[in-house]
Amino acid sequence: MTCQTAAPDTFDGPSASISEALWDAVRDAYLAGATVASLRDDFGIPSSTFYKRAGREGWLHRPRALPETQPLDLDGPVAEPSVMLELAWRRLTHALDQGRSADALRWLRIHEGLKALIATAPAAASHGTPAGSSAPIVERVETVFPDSTASNVRPPLNRAERRRLARLGGGP
Repeated sequence: MTCQTAAPDTFDGPSASISEALWDAVRDAYLAGATVASLRDDFGIPSSTFYKRAGREGWLHRPRALPETQPLDLDGPVAEPSVMLELAWRRLTHALDQGRSADALRWLRIHEGLKALIATAPAAASHGTPAGSSAPIVERVETVFPDSTASNVRPPLNRAERRRLARLGGGP
């Protein structure tokens, strides 16, 4: 979130003192919901300097209003797999754009699982029969993503285990 107020001046470095007008603008933007990162970029104030001042003066960040969510209707209609595939791809690319690689990997797994589900779905759905009657019912996550439990995957060896194996003539 970028701040809506224009900075009266900017912070020029550690030796420069910050004017009270600048601090007032920073405080108002922060209390209006701006993030510390956006304040750092907009006003040029180091995060540590901001946190010291905010802690000393007791600024409280107003929580952002969360969007109203509707309760999940488990008996409601389910989106077609192709729609879910497109949504997973969009979320994957958004996570990559935001630099959240772990989230992107999760969405990639979901995307690949949906793609496999669409590929293995009978062609009867395209011939006019209802998709609900021919599509497999997934009751557990493990049926779509068999690696979600990962019970057969060993954790990586620690240094002591690697040395012991090297001493015995084996390797990981």
